[in-house]
Amino acid sequence: MKNYLRSALIAGLLGLLAAPTFAGESRGDPFWTGLLVKFYQADLKRHGFSPAELHNHSIGQSHIDAAWLWRVPQTHDKVFQTFSQAIEHMDRYPGFTFAASSSQYYEWVQEDHPQLFARILEMEKQGRWEIVGGMWVEADGNMPEGESYARQLLLGQRFYLEHFGHLAPICWLPDTFGYNRNLPQLISRAGGKYLWGAKLSWNDTTTFPFHNFLWQSPDGSQILMSMNVASGWLIFYPFSELSRFQPTRYLLPAGKQLTGNYTIPYPELHAALSPEWLPEIAILYGVGDGGAGPREVEIQTQQALAAKGYTNWSSAAGFFDDLDQFRDRLPAWDEELYFEYHRGVQTTHAEIKRANRMAEQMMRTAETLRAVMSRQGLAYPYEQLKALWKLVLQNQFHDILPGSSIPEVYEDAKKDYDQIQAGARSATDEGLRELAAQVRVEAAQPELEAVLVFNSLAWPRSGLVRLELPAEAHDQVLDDSGRTLAAQEEAKDGKRYLWFRAEQVPSVGYRLFYLKPVPAPNPPSSPGAGGLSVKEAEGLIVLENSSVRVAVDQATGWLTSLRDRATGRELLASASNRLLAFYDRDPKYRAWNINPNYLEHPLEVPAAAEVRITASGPLWAEVTAERTMTRNGRATTFIQRVRLVQGDPVIYLDLDSDFHLENALLKLEFNTTLQSETVAADGPYLVVERPTHPRTPAEQARWEMVCHKWIDLAEAEIGLALLNNGKYGFSLNPDGAGYRLSVIKGAEYPRAEAGSIAVAHYRSGKLPYTDQGAHHVEMGLFPHPAGWREAKLWRAGYEFNTPLEAVRTRPHPGSLPAQGSFLAVAAETTYLGAMKRAEDDSDLVLRLVEAAGRTDRATLQFGPGLRVLSAQETDLLELDPAPVSAAGGKVLLEMGPYQVRTLKIKLAE
Repeated sequence: MKNYLRSALIAGLLGLLAAPTFAGESRGDPFWTGLLVKFYQADLKRHGFSPAELHNHSIGQSHIDAAWLWRVPQTHDKVFQTFSQAIEHMDRYPGFTFAASSSQYYEWVQEDHPQLFARILEMEKQGRWEIVGGMWVEADGNMPEGESYARQLLLGQRFYLEHFGHLAPICWLPDTFGYNRNLPQLISRAGGKYLWGAKLSWNDTTTFPFHNFLWQSPDGSQILMSMNVASGWLIFYPFSELSRFQPTRYLLPAGKQLTGNYTIPYPELHAALSPEWLPEIAILYGVGDGGAGPREVEIQTQQALAAKGYTNWSSAAGFFDDLDQFRDRLPAWDEELYFEYHRGVQTTHAEIKRANRMAEQMMRTAETLRAVMSRQGLAYPYEQLKALWKLVLQNQFHDILPGSSIPEVYEDAKKDYDQIQAGARSATDEGLRELAAQVRVEAAQPELEAVLVFNSLAWPRSGLVRLELPAEAHDQVLDDSGRTLAAQEEAKDGKRYLWFRAEQVPSVGYRLFYLKPVPAPNPPSSPGAGGLSVKEAEGLIVLENSSVRVAVDQATGWLTSLRDRATGRELLASASNRLLAFYDRDPKYRAWNINPNYLEHPLEVPAAAEVRITASGPLWAEVTAERTMTRNGRATTFIQRVRLVQGDPVIYLDLDSDFHLENALLKLEFNTTLQSETVAADGPYLVVERPTHPRTPAEQARWEMVCHKWIDLAEAEIGLALLNNGKYGFSLNPDGAGYRLSVIKGAEYPRAEAGSIAVAHYRSGKLPYTDQGAHHVEMGLFPHPAGWREAKLWRAGYEFNTPLEAVRTRPHPGSLPAQGSFLAVAAETTYLGAMKRAEDDSDLVLRLVEAAGRTDRATLQFGPGLRVLSAQETDLLELDPAPVSAAGGKVLLEMGPYQVRTLKIKLAE
């Protein structure tokens, strides 16, 4: 580390001395270039390297953040300046090449500067300009869901194919804060062969064991990855860093194989390597973050080094082609790539996390419904949905979604998400209206009004439905057999709503329910009605339905008991749904990091001021606890609600907070009676299992982990999952028998870059804090039999995040029956991840996911208006078709463990 700091300091001083050559477009000064070369030579010698040992590839590039310390509109200018400068360099320096990622950036240039785009196309044909990345933007590596990564690659690679005539073989994520385990599969299914990364070289606990390796997804897909050194000084190659990481760059003995993961001590992995050095080294030169590189002095330095035989003009593809020659002697890595540093980015800026989750859900629902209705005569809004997807993908950039940008970036992001939600809502509502118009609605009684309920998920499901009530109106709810259903009214935000639980709505289908006007609201439930009750007893408030019995402590507001009625098993060991607050201030990266010592600095969360029964209706019973926490003269309020619904095994937990804690991390703790060796967590089209009692230093460094829709602890007979609708970080309790969901992180925003447009907070003064103000969090505890696989927890996660859709309609004739399914997937562990119109024609595209790590057979049965003529399997880009069995209108597919597969279905017109 001392050598690294020394090198960085000298490089910084040289950079300051060479400042005239870094300004504008002035030509480099040979004196400073020579000085940099001499330093490079000295650094090479000091760390014991000779030119004969190394095959250096000098690759021009300049990292451009889509937003960070500046707003997205200013990035348009940064892209233009950087790209146009690169073209000018190509005119001056025959050996200079430039690699640039992000199809979003190329689209901006195409739209705003068509002449520059034409020059880029020209230079790319000459091999001077290199398209890399393949994603729409350099996305966060952990939080987007599986379908979002599929769309990053679909839109990114198809833009390249349309305009450049080929795909980018290299995925480019040098600044991403860790990488989820399914990326190799998704990248390889989208034409990618290689992945360039860097950030793990910043690890704070261990040194990742390999720099060049075959990274493997659970399905067996592999890509060749180079995890480069990231020093931040791109004028020269930091040989101090190369020396520090020297053990990670040895080859395997010829004919040997090695697969690593976090359970294996790193010295054991290194012991299996040979003493033979891997010579291929990429020198990615060019100042970046805000673009503007490479400067001329950087090019001239590499030019001088090449003249002395210390490096070679190259490209990213040239580097990976040469690296690929060593494929048989590279180790493999079969686990996620966890970043041991920026652990707070899964939590900072809760609003954008929730907005991302909601956008993903709303787009999935809109596409599914409109794909179905496109076969019923309603045009598919392809361009509208594609434009919305581009906004979703842009805001998944690795400094936007993580919450590590300046405040103004999130003002812009909120406008984008408002547009996404409005557009997706409009597309869904139009589809619902047309579906309702085509369904035959017959009412047994003339005063009945029908409600069509649509399920966008590919399995039959039950769930709550909310309808807005006109003033003074009250309704009773009937199913299609005339049976009266439990229903409950709610007043909220000046409006009145009627809730009911719709049972068994068909897979990607609909069912009719009916409203009957009544003179008064549905009566409160009597004790034991439908198995639902709530009562006070000996300092507790006890809620009970046919599935569970839950107790809330009247003094604290915490859960003290959760008993599964089917087994009689008590699932809570001690107080749960318990708020934990900690002082959390990182010395440098406050929005990014969780201080490793945060557990040593707890903040007192006071007992509840009031715990009371707030609902005891026929549909649900509810207990509410309120408390206020005052710190530094500012009050933070917490309102927690515990709700049981008739006929539903999930315990619904809501948290509303007016949050004003600064330098603070808020978690919700759950202590279970379950003893498990692993904790399972939902991820991007896969499930990740991690140890509850980590042994190796690398396992122990993962003390804050990534989740998506759920986390789960289970024994052989029973388990307890925690569902959420927009959280991404969690940790385990000290005994490994519980989990703590990270809910809110009040961190100091980063300071804006000097020169940023339409921003504040960039020179001096107190910075604002993230996450101040109103928060609404929805969670659910879900007791289930056996493990997560047997319980099909992926279904519970999707259901918790995907509301049933409903629309009112009056009796009328129609061509569709009163209840129907457009698509059913008969399978044990395979589910439908997405349903959309094809990119190139009107065919139907389906994304199928094997969820449990098992082999499975999926049979797809299609409903009204979807008569199958043929089926093909394609890659994620909807290219390279291969025929799939479609006998008798059913599509049959054999799924491998954790496979993500894409089907293209041709339907009769």
